[in-house]
Order: sequence, then structure tokens, then C-alpha cells
Amino acid sequence: MDIFEIRKANLVRLIGSRRKGACAEKWEMAPAHLSQVLSTKTAKNLGEDVARRIEEKESLPYGWLDTLQVERIPEQSGRSLGEQPASYGAAPEPQDAGSSGRGYRDDRYKSAPPSQRQAVDDLADKMLALTPEQAIKLKQAMDLLMPSNDRPKD
Repeated sequence: MDIFEIRKANLVRLIGSRRKGACAEKWEMAPAHLSQVLSTKTAKNLGEDVARRIEEKESLPYGWLDTLQVERIPEQSGRSLGEQPASYGAAPEPQDAGSSGRGYRDDRYKSAPPSQRQAVDDLADKMLALTPEQAIKLKQAMDLLMPSNDRPKD
């Protein structure tokens, strides 16, 4: 993820179930500008100045929008990052849990040899034990190692 994708993801989570128009007003920006930033059809990015203004208006620490947020929004704003619209980042309903009881969604898990299933379970346990900061660093490292196919090639 680049800085603009991170800001956009954080902005969507920050807006949550609030009205976009009310957020735009609070952040002293035109509603059309906010819609363009949030749209997947336009290439409008959330710039440095606007990002800092939003952080200030929401009583968030400087640079908060620039780091992928997986934890709660700081208490000053009184909202949790979990408060997001169902259309954004909603996990699909789990299917058959398989023999692990973990809710893996793929039949390949069930058909894999026991040693491979154990390796998957061990990796899942380690990932679940990460602190939020470690999870962010892992996500950023994975994004560097395996860039998205939809990004333009340099």
C-alpha cells in the first residue's frame, strides 16, 4: 500500500457510519472533494495538508492517517475503528470450519496432509499473537514483497 491508499483506508474507517457531508463540514473541505478522495473511480488523493487538518479536527496525533490503523481510534475522538460501514472491509461469512475448528474457508485445508495443516495452524497462532504494531509492520512488509497487480509498473 502506498501512502495514499493507507490514508484512504484510514479515512474510510474514521468516517465509519457518520454522514460524509457532516465529516466534510467538520474537516472544512467540500463534500465533493471528500467524495472524490473516497471514490474508486477518480485518482484524487488525500494530500498532506488535508490529512493534517483532519487529524487536527479529530484530535488525532500528527501522522495518524499515514500509518495503517488496526486498533482503536484514540479516545479523544470517542470512536473505535471497528465502527465502519458494513460495505467496507466486511469479512465474508465463514464456511465449513473443517477439522481445525478455525473457520478456514478453503477446502484445500481439509484435503491437505496433516503436516501442512499443522504448519498452517502454527502460522495462524503466531499471527494471532502479534501486537497491533507488529501486525502493521508485517502487513507493510508483505505489501512490499508482494505488490498488488493493479498498480502501474514502473
